[in-house]
Amino acid sequence: MNMARYKQDCRRGSPRRRGGALFEVTIATVLAAAVVTALAQVAALAARERRTIEQRTVAVWEAGNVMEELLSRRWADTAAEKLAALPLSETCRRILPDAQLRVDVVADGAASDCRRIAVRIDWRNAAGQRGVPVQLVAWKYRDEEAGP
Repeated sequence: MNMARYKQDCRRGSPRRRGGALFEVTIATVLAAAVVTALAQVAALAARERRTIEQRTVAVWEAGNVMEELLSRRWADTAAEKLAALPLSETCRRILPDAQLRVDVVADGAASDCRRIAVRIDWRNAAGQRGVPVQLVAWKYRDEEAGP
């Protein structure tokens, strides 16, 4: 086919060229829909991950605050029976659904002058599944008695 004939066919709307634009628009629309769907899925995944990170961060902060408070107490106030009903902060209860605080105190050492204190925070994520719990462990030693 010579160039003059090709140009003439293109101007007149040759049967060979009809519908080409419609096909291109359809393909472009399908590709755009696929890209938008993929971006929506990525955005939903990012939001879920951000929420999970926020929950874990709050749990770590809360466990650290509880542990700091326990270690600042006197020896007699760190007995297991005195630590059974420690409450979680309001922020922690709001951000971590169904959060549970567990404090375990175990005598460590032959002379029982050392206690192993474990703080564990467990919660449910947005899907209702248990999140990965946060646990901190520290050792508390008996206070030295004041000398004369």
